[in-house]
Amino acid sequence: MIDQGASKAEPVTRTDIVIIGGGMAGSTAAAVFGRDRNVVLVDQHSPYPPVFAADKIAGDQIGLLKALDLFEPMIAAATLVSRVVNAQFGKMIERRVIEEYGIHYQTMVETMRAQIPERVGRLTGHVTDIELSDDLQRVNLSDGREVEARLVVLATGFNDVLRTKIGVTRRLLKENHSLSIGFDMTAKPGSAFAFPSLTYYGDRIADAVDYISIFPVRDGMRANLFAYRDPQDNWVREFRRDPQGSLYAVMPGLRAFLSDFEISGPIQSRNVDLYTIENHVTPGVVLIGDASQTSCPALGTGLSHLLTDIERLHAIHLGAWLASSGMGVKKIVQFYADPAKLAVDARALHGAHYRRAVSTQTSWRWELHRRQVYWRRRLHGLIQRANPFDPAHLSAVPQQS
Repeated sequence: MIDQGASKAEPVTRTDIVIIGGGMAGSTAAAVFGRDRNVVLVDQHSPYPPVFAADKIAGDQIGLLKALDLFEPMIAAATLVSRVVNAQFGKMIERRVIEEYGIHYQTMVETMRAQIPERVGRLTGHVTDIELSDDLQRVNLSDGREVEARLVVLATGFNDVLRTKIGVTRRLLKENHSLSIGFDMTAKPGSAFAFPSLTYYGDRIADAVDYISIFPVRDGMRANLFAYRDPQDNWVREFRRDPQGSLYAVMPGLRAFLSDFEISGPIQSRNVDLYTIENHVTPGVVLIGDASQTSCPALGTGLSHLLTDIERLHAIHLGAWLASSGMGVKKIVQFYADPAKLAVDARALHGAHYRRAVSTQTSWRWELHRRQVYWRRRLHGLIQRANPFDPAHLSAVPQQS
């Protein structure tokens, strides 16, 4: 790996692919594309700073990481979550056997960066401009360095600056769509958590709280709360002063499962606008992950989105694109029209609207739907308890602090 500082860098670096942004999307792209292609990764941060984002690997993300041959190193840094208790209104609804992995986002990024092949060039710096054409792309850094590449992969997350420079615009679907609050926690001395992991759903629709997920990570327990509140809400400010009291205020039934705990790290919050992009079919550049579309954090599909983008580029598109001359829109549009990508993007948007509606809408139709969901879960839980051979029937093992 070549890590070029301003004093050691050549004025122009030439490569096939330049990836801008070194978070989870950019680092994963560099780890995958750099195995058999000439790649340069440009990012402002070395090392990567603490950021509140995905703290869990679950569902289709496991299969995607396996397909990209990145599963083993990732789970080696994570903590297996094999059972979860689902609860609401102060009562257990059901136990489920699951396969999920708890891991802080910063650890996730650091682990992915360690998978980047040595052959990948690394530039630490700030990109100020991008010049695009049907053949050659130029990326300019603030210190005068320049990268020439056939393809630019923009993985800059929510940042609008470079998107705007290349003419891509955001189509805002919902401002302040959701609010997430995350913190590390421990049981008080002499006590322990009475569950391996817990998902507790909001008790009252008026509180606009979806659920809190409490699960193990390497150094303790992690709690992520998902709500549909304005970030300027007084409750959000009060949460930082009195997290335990604020949590019980909107989830009074949670006391039955979580009677006493201590915060063991900073309280982090993240406000998400729900958006897609327009005018993005442009020669020489593709946008991946949150740079192209946000998802609702309560769904946990953000990681699925970026992994799918990378897997489709790697497995289907890049080989053919780089095997022939040019990088015009006829090539670029193939990525955005990829059926697998479109399906994941559509599922994320549908799920984002659904989770907000099911947590906030007061019409009789949504109330009926919530009751149906609740009683389906309760019925599943009752069947579990009646079946001693169901693995979820086993008692929850307390998680030691």
